[in-house]
Amino acid sequence: MRRTTRFLLSLALLVPAGARAAELRAHGLLDLVLSSGEEARDTDTFTQGDSNFDPYRLHVFVDGKVSPTLDVYLETILHEGDARITADGAYAQWTPWARRDAHLEAGKVPWPIGAWASRSYSDRNPLIGAPLMYQYHTALPWNALPSGVDALVAGAGRGQAGLGYASGLTGMAIVDDRWWDTGAVVLGSQRPVEYALGVMQGTPGWPVPGQDVTPGQTVLGRVGLAPGPAVRVGASGVWGTWMPYWLERRLPAGRSLHDYHEGIAMGDLELANGPWELRAEGFLKQWETVTTGTLHVGGGYAEARLGLGDGAWLAARYDAVRFSDVTTGAGVRRPWDDGVDRLETGVGYRVSRDVRLKASFQRDVTHPFGEGADTVDLVALAASIRL
Repeated sequence: MRRTTRFLLSLALLVPAGARAAELRAHGLLDLVLSSGEEARDTDTFTQGDSNFDPYRLHVFVDGKVSPTLDVYLETILHEGDARITADGAYAQWTPWARRDAHLEAGKVPWPIGAWASRSYSDRNPLIGAPLMYQYHTALPWNALPSGVDALVAGAGRGQAGLGYASGLTGMAIVDDRWWDTGAVVLGSQRPVEYALGVMQGTPGWPVPGQDVTPGQTVLGRVGLAPGPAVRVGASGVWGTWMPYWLERRLPAGRSLHDYHEGIAMGDLELANGPWELRAEGFLKQWETVTTGTLHVGGGYAEARLGLGDGAWLAARYDAVRFSDVTTGAGVRRPWDDGVDRLETGVGYRVSRDVRLKASFQRDVTHPFGEGADTVDLVALAASIRL
């Protein structure tokens, strides 16, 4: 508890004095999980080393109102093995018109794309795990380039564990939901239209919220329609440069880092009818690379939640991620990474406004090229407690 207390004090010192004098609120979200196996947990690990299946994890929020139109937000996650004090989010939100849903956010801000961000917190997630498209790491690293297609496919299926030629770092994610970036976003709604448009230093595959080591910026955003409380649909897009400056020496003559982009097209859908809630997201993504050409990956998830009454619910989510084909030095046509499927089913119960209990079963199936499927199962019990 001493570490938590020191952390809260440190965050409070980061908030402007005006915010502390006006309104300052610190609160938390404690996750307690009992899961069945370390190997299965590793498939769910985020870039920062934590997982939704960690034995404990404390999400800390500090927010304050500097003026009637300006709010500040800080948040982080404390988990086992991480002694650092870092801000997962640190941004200000300006709302110039009191009667309009229109805002400007600047700082280390949430990704303004897709439909998962608001449900990623454990008290809003009907299951325990996260969708693959917001967590799973591919075999393509950020800080180094494979020498060619053969080196790339040799790392297939190892993006979660770390790639030898990339100094042990994990591969890039589709959208790294646990690692936000520095930038500015305009967002809001004019019913039935929702909108968000931002500029970031890095990309959703590998953010660079500290010193900017990539040339150019990333432009991203979402446009949605919410004609009523039962329907919500949206489309998101991302386009930006992703390679760091030290890879410039690997470029062909006449090319620059500005010529290599990361791009994503995403779609999301939400439907509600009585006790039923149905959600789905899909994506197509590409990385333009120097040594392996343009790499594509696609997939998505579908999720259902059924309210049972008296605070109980059933939920299920199915994910799939598939990779485009490349040609090896031996002339073999194969995917550049191993395809992955994830099925999670579970039951939950709202004990009170601040406490939720869940139980879930998760199965991850990877498809190594030319081999049988590799299946890893995970059973978990979890408690989500608002503090």
